[in-house]
Amino acid sequence: MPGAPPGVSAAAGSGSATVRWSAAVANRATISAYVVTWRNSSGATGSQVVAGSARTTTVSGLGNGVAYTFSVAARNRVGDGPAAAAAAVTPLAAAAAPGGLSVTTAGTTATLSWSRPALNGGSLVRYQVSATGVASRSVTTENATVSGLAKGSSVTFTVRAITQAPDGRTLTGAAASRTKVLPSQTLTVSRGTHDCSSQYPQQDCYRMHVVLQGFSPNTHYEIKPHSDDASYRNPGSGQDTDSNGYQEFDAFEYYGTGHYVWVTAETPDGTVVATSNRILWGDW
Repeated sequence: MPGAPPGVSAAAGSGSATVRWSAAVANRATISAYVVTWRNSSGATGSQVVAGSARTTTVSGLGNGVAYTFSVAARNRVGDGPAAAAAAVTPLAAAAAPGGLSVTTAGTTATLSWSRPALNGGSLVRYQVSATGVASRSVTTENATVSGLAKGSSVTFTVRAITQAPDGRTLTGAAASRTKVLPSQTLTVSRGTHDCSSQYPQQDCYRMHVVLQGFSPNTHYEIKPHSDDASYRNPGSGQDTDSNGYQEFDAFEYYGTGHYVWVTAETPDGTVVATSNRILWGDW
């Protein structure tokens, strides 16, 4: 009867394990085969027989996240010798891609949501969220908000699950990606309606026609007119964008031909977020 094979070891892969050993002592009868058996932490067992010249075999079809103990015994015409066991190993794989990734944008901010992926034997540590042009971030929930995106740009959003193996290894999962084109933010001014009040000369007095596009939806902005005429003063007008970030209106009577005029959009705290084109009043 042969002796026990020395140096039995096992290394786990994804749904598999590779078992290695050294030649057993034949004890005067040629070794014809090696018998590789295994038992998992749930009590399920299996075995396979390989040639007597083999020193390694790969066992497939194992469950990720389940611990397996492998043993190897040599076989000759007398029978099977004693088995030698390897330390338990746990097959696992990096996590699958998160499911159902959705992206909604509002101004320069995007809101992402997804579903938890198959973790393939690891335990969830966090999600890694990245987007074109901004630093990646980590979250522990199945949603995230990404700010500071560039208007008018094509942005690819990517989410991966980061897992930890039972042996402490950190694995980066497959990516779920979605690309969105953010609308451009434009603020334009042109000549508007000819309905000035009587205090101004009527011939060249018109209101300014202002259009906001691609701004944050359902948001209040202070729109303020300007002129290169140093004496011009106007407090401006508060305006709210619609659900698409759009607003269009006529306001700000002006009659000073030969002067350039333009408008700015400000947040309530006075931060200028956009400046329009300049037009020469009366040049039409």
